[in-house]
Amino acid sequence: MPILAGVRFHKRNNLARRNLGFWEIALLEVLRSYPAYAEASLDEVAIRVSSLVEEGKVRLSPLEAAVRAERSPALRRNFAAVSAELSVDTSA
Repeated sequence: MPILAGVRFHKRNNLARRNLGFWEIALLEVLRSYPAYAEASLDEVAIRVSSLVEEGKVRLSPLEAAVRAERSPALRRNFAAVSAELSVDTSA
């Protein structure tokens, strides 16, 4: 991995992420670290996710598959909360 001053890189081993696009990966990372770097409530995040789904930038089915394979309890919990706002059934 490259070395850049002030930048931390993380390797993720979840193979389900291979099928995700940029916006979907970004959403996973936001939900993993929430609320540490957030400037919005989870309700506001859900509204934005809904917009991204409508725009075709986020696909919920592959995203749900990736979340099920994630080790982070915070990510799974936050995804479930956002999904509940979207009226999406998640068994993650």
